[in-house]
Amino acid sequence: MQIEELKKQLDQLKNESFEQLSGSQSSAELYEVKVKYWGKSGALTLLLKETGKLLPEDRPRWGQLVNEVKSQLEETYGLSLEKLKKQELDKKMSQEEVDLSWPGPQKSKGHLHLISQITHEIVEILGRLGFSLRLGPLIETDFYNFEALNIPSHHPARDMQDTFFVDDTHVLRTHTSPIQIHSLETEILPLRVMGTGGVFRCDSDISHLPHFHQIEGLCVD
Repeated sequence: MQIEELKKQLDQLKNESFEQLSGSQSSAELYEVKVKYWGKSGALTLLLKETGKLLPEDRPRWGQLVNEVKSQLEETYGLSLEKLKKQELDKKMSQEEVDLSWPGPQKSKGHLHLISQITHEIVEILGRLGFSLRLGPLIETDFYNFEALNIPSHHPARDMQDTFFVDDTHVLRTHTSPIQIHSLETEILPLRVMGTGGVFRCDSDISHLPHFHQIEGLCVD
């Protein structure tokens, strides 16, 4: 087979494909033209497979001609696609209206942490029994955390391995009991209070975290 014969087929295919690309009325129609001419089984691909029938010295030239046509088609396809998509978007925007009275999309609001859920449930139950909630600082003095609770200096809980010391006289509270001491100092009996929140203790057991939560109640008539 002569290269001139194939070139005539290539020129005809080129003219047909350019004509159909320019005549496409939608991006979907344009894509069909692309598949038809230079898809995996397209006319241009099939024409390229004729390379093996040419003389060895004609094959490089033929491959170059086919690739040039393919590049031109792809460039034209890209420009036409951009133009058609803009036209389709403009048409869609002109036909559609936004009803601002409709509610917006619903978004997931999430939920409380399980510890918070359990804490709220316990506080609600104790509240029905007459207890009121009190909170206190995370950093307590040695007096409120230990001495006022009759925990002497030689008690194991005073050991550096069990308690986080901020300085010589302050610690990260190891329990919520100091909240009760503050309430006894400032409030009038009878008293029903509950204290809750995070507490801190050193623990060599890797199954336990050094930060956890407690809730304690105090009833004094």
